Amino acid sequence: KILLSDPRDGTWRGQIKPPTWDGWFNQYRRFVTDYAKLAERGRAEVFIVGSELVSTEKLTDQWSKTIEKVREVYHGRLAYSANWDHYTSVQFWDKLDLMGMTTYYKLSDHPNPSLSELLAAWKPIRTRILEFQATIGKPILFTEAGWCSQEGCSIEAWNYYRSDKATPAGLEEQRRNFQAFVTTWADEP
Repeated sequence: KILLSDPRDGTWRGQIKPPTWDGWFNQYRRFVTDYAKLAERGRAEVFIVGSELVSTEKLTDQWSKTIEKVREVYHGRLAYSANWDHYTSVQFWDKLDLMGMTTYYKLSDHPNPSLSELLAAWKPIRTRILEFQATIGKPILFTEAGWCSQEGCSIEAWNYYRSDKATPAGLEEQRRNFQAFVTTWADEP
């Protein structure tokens, strides 16, 4: 996964704006195929060709070429990890074997929601994801699921800067969030 040197400055890898997309993708293809070769040697079952690169996703031809290059050196299943709020915009799912996505949904408006509140929040999200997945016809792979051990993690699951420390209440909220996620998806392959 691409991490920027100082994410606290407000820049996230999903917002990258290189001087030229051709130059960026040429370098990225070299980078990602090197790792795909390692995945092939290690017999990895799945290789993720990219993660949350939202600003690049409109460049479908570049992604198609990247996926093609990776397939030349890696023979397992391929996925892309779309951001939780952007998976419907990806136009190259047909080139991949799995529909990868993160799961940082807002599940509550307040800290420490009950398990029943979290389960209720997941119902419409689950329905939307499965409806979209049916149009793509690819299995879903949740590539990231997590909640910080901080109070309010159900509000902004992605925000690990919300607090500098774990609290007992935050640990319990984190536990309930994981329990709600597992319960929500337990009957799906």
